[in-house]
Amino acid sequence: MKKILLTSIFVFAITALFAQANFTSADMPNIGDHDTVNYLNYQTITNNLDAETGNGYNWNFTTLPFSTYPNFYTVDSFRVKTHTVSQPFTNASIEEYVYDGTAGDVNLFSYSNDTLYFHRLGSVLNGSAYIPPIAYIAFPIQFNHTSVIKSNFYQGSVILGMRTTTTLYDGFGTLQMPNNKTFTNVFRIKKIEKDTSYLTNTSNTAISYIWYKQGGQIPLLRLAFSGSTNLYFVFGSRAKNTSTVIIENNNPMNFSIYPNPSNGIFSISELNSVPDNIEVYNIVGEKIIQLHKSIEINLTDFPKGCYFVKIFQGNTSVTKRIILQ
Repeated sequence: MKKILLTSIFVFAITALFAQANFTSADMPNIGDHDTVNYLNYQTITNNLDAETGNGYNWNFTTLPFSTYPNFYTVDSFRVKTHTVSQPFTNASIEEYVYDGTAGDVNLFSYSNDTLYFHRLGSVLNGSAYIPPIAYIAFPIQFNHTSVIKSNFYQGSVILGMRTTTTLYDGFGTLQMPNNKTFTNVFRIKKIEKDTSYLTNTSNTAISYIWYKQGGQIPLLRLAFSGSTNLYFVFGSRAKNTSTVIIENNNPMNFSIYPNPSNGIFSISELNSVPDNIEVYNIVGEKIIQLHKSIEINLTDFPKGCYFVKIFQGNTSVTKRIILQ
């Protein structure tokens, strides 16, 4: 009897040692979480993402090209409803505001019985509303288990189709990111969203792999499959503890760059004084222009596309995105 008891204790101890924490709503971003993030469109990821995961796994994404950008220029913050476009959504309780120097994105969420719902997604100017809200994830999720939720989406009272969201918690371990950043106690989540249209009898499926820190915060990394072999849309977080050069509109250093987009000549206005210095970077992070005491930027000799303007005034610097067309 004593031998059986000791064996049982040993088995329990080994099981507890390798058991992983549940993925809960506390591990998702919530009010007060914010970070400086970056978006890299369509990077080649050769990893076998379905196979390279599990209990105690070490994910190595140190080769992602974050260092080629001058900075992480987008601020992602979760807060109480503040933006004017959020006010009609009376049942939403969490506002995600993604600010990149333009109008930004406003996404609205709420929880009910530990199920996450989204009410609105997309840009300030043309985002999509979901009335009633769509259930997204049911918490908690055990290791190697899934949350599967089916929700109808509507136009008025007409049911247009159904979204099936499958959230698989299939990994827990260590994530290595660029810039020598390593994070432990990280959840790996595979999310599959399938939208079925009742009008056209067609379906579309989106697959993402997301790494969350235990205890909450902006996701460290998200890889969204583009539909083409090995191509993924990459979202990366600096995971706090680093400053951002983006300053929101209520900051004393507020200014405008106009016209934006422009055919080549951009002007800076609404600053209290002429900027000390201006630096312009192309999309791969190369500095192409440096100006001193100027309020005009001339890009007429450069290719069309997206550029980043970094304005220095005293001890403050701010970066904004401009488009040359």
